[in-house]
Amino acid sequence: MTLEAMYGLVVLVLGIFLGSYIRRKGELFATKEGIGIITRIEEEVRHQFRQIIEQGTRTHQLRLAALDRRLQAHQEAYALWRELISNAHQRDKIGAVVMKCQEWFCHNCLYLDADARQAFAEAYGAAFIHSEYTRGRQDDEDRKRVESNWNRIEKAGDAIVKGVELPSIGKSEADLKEIKLP
Repeated sequence: MTLEAMYGLVVLVLGIFLGSYIRRKGELFATKEGIGIITRIEEEVRHQFRQIIEQGTRTHQLRLAALDRRLQAHQEAYALWRELISNAHQRDKIGAVVMKCQEWFCHNCLYLDADARQAFAEAYGAAFIHSEYTRGRQDDEDRKRVESNWNRIEKAGDAIVKGVELPSIGKSEADLKEIKLP
């Protein structure tokens, strides 16, 4: 073998080795770069996920905090509604009861659900004018007006109760109803 042939063989082996080496280094560099990109994407996804979880937690905490207040507001609205019903025909008392309802409503309406809020406001408005509707002669048109107005007052009770209606606790609740006390 001549020197040139040996030199050619060495260059060929070095070329193969260097080519393989450079290819492997390129693959490792691409892998390293790919891992860096994947790591950045993973961190972004984790960050977004943490933000979503934190937002959900804050929303849940606000709902829980408002739940007790909402139950209380519906209970108070129900008690005021009962007072309206009791005094709707009392011309000398209904004005004070309506004012009490309006005052309470100004401070608590946002805790009522939308239907209860609407029905309660309509009820105290209807209660205020109800005694005037029942005054004097009663023809069919007057009776219809009185009945329609009374229905507006009555429907508030159902709306208030429905606004905080709790789901049944199932069989154990039914079992409690069957218990007879001595």
